Amino acid sequence: MQGRNHTIIELTEKITCFKTKLKLWRNKVEVKKLASFLILACTLNLLVEDNNIDITDFEIQKIIINHLEKLIADFDRYFPADDVFKYNWVRMPFNFDVSDLYEEFVNINQFQEQLIEIQNDQALRYNFYKNTESLCAFWLKLKTEKPIIVKEALKVLPFSTTYMCEAGVSALCVIKNNYLEQVKS
Repeated sequence: MQGRNHTIIELTEKITCFKTKLKLWRNKVEVKKLASFLILACTLNLLVEDNNIDITDFEIQKIIINHLEKLIADFDRYFPADDVFKYNWVRMPFNFDVSDLYEEFVNINQFQEQLIEIQNDQALRYNFYKNTESLCAFWLKLKTEKPIIVKEALKVLPFSTTYMCEAGVSALCVIKNNYLEQVKS
């Protein structure tokens, strides 16, 4: 999840995907299907074959289920499910029902009207679906025409990782080290 051009929305979707996988894995373990844990499944199969030991003797199923449930609870606490859908209007402005907007926006009426104007602009719709530009670029093009909605969109679109800062600091360290080596010689 590191790298350039990853927005908060994209990372939230990836986290939601992972949470769903955790639930799937828990459900599979509950019915003693360990295919998602290949190394564990192979190890347990070897133990059963070599020693005639029942898998339930290890209580591994309960341990895995307990661990997965704790992970699910922690992820739900840090990344609530409603956060994923809260900003769908940014990602899919042409397929979003204006009445589904949260009332938390300062100028909700103007916000809704600007979203309706965007949704009914066929040239914008065409460019949105046919162009390969980023979401940020799409919203930035509308900054002067639709300032209220763009301001809210840009609150969600900034990059959510420290990748760019870390890359910049690393580059500066290399420059500094090269400079110090030149001074010493």
